[in-house]
Amino acid sequence: MTMTKKTLMVGGAGLLLSGALVGYLAARARAAIPTVETLTYSGVLTDTAGVPLNGARNIQVQVWDQATAGNVKCMAGPTALTLVNGAFKIALPAACTTAVQSTPDLFVEVIANGESLGRARIGAVPYAIEASHAVSADSAGLSNPPTVVRVTDKRSGCPPTSAASSDQIVAPFTLTRSTTVEITGDLIRNTVGRADLYLILDGEMTTDALTYTPTAQWAPAHLAWAGTLAAGAHTVSLRAPDASIWGCGEPWGAINVVIH
Repeated sequence: MTMTKKTLMVGGAGLLLSGALVGYLAARARAAIPTVETLTYSGVLTDTAGVPLNGARNIQVQVWDQATAGNVKCMAGPTALTLVNGAFKIALPAACTTAVQSTPDLFVEVIANGESLGRARIGAVPYAIEASHAVSADSAGLSNPPTVVRVTDKRSGCPPTSAASSDQIVAPFTLTRSTTVEITGDLIRNTVGRADLYLILDGEMTTDALTYTPTAQWAPAHLAWAGTLAAGAHTVSLRAPDASIWGCGEPWGAINVVIH
């Protein structure tokens, strides 16, 4: 799964939004082919000082085909939601899945209590949606369709307490044969300035993500790696050099391993 994330400045409301469009994989009972079960939009609303908001908000999400003007491809809400530490999540209709699969450039607009937070580009297709499309189109006849291992951030706290240079999420998996593996990792952080996140595979750093915000606020990091691994046990983790700034529970952090 790939999470496509963006940060929006609210025009006149004095709020900040960090959001993510997420596709979830499920397995068909008979065909055992990965398919998209739900597409959701998740966000965190904060004030301009980076403090998460709490309480009731009416949230609407619209997906457009242009950065300005254009046509609405799909929408959800307005829905009355209760913010907890700024967090909200809203399910999107099937039309959004179709739009993301078929349209290369889309823009998401969040409306909170009737006020638009602006539009931001959806930079890449959520991986679970693309994987579903590819498997359904090209691999329906295979006896060994891809397997997905997903481990979410189950720590408490927002952000939780953690030591410097420690693993934030750990995902062990075992391969029965040498095969191609695709790994993605997503996590949000709350701090001021620069914060890095590393993707560690079998004790070695494979890639890293750099985030920066001028004030203390939430911002997402996304990491991805693909390659061939030998049969046997493997471990992948998201490691942070800074203490106690990364994560805000299961909706905001996960490692996904797609085994081909």
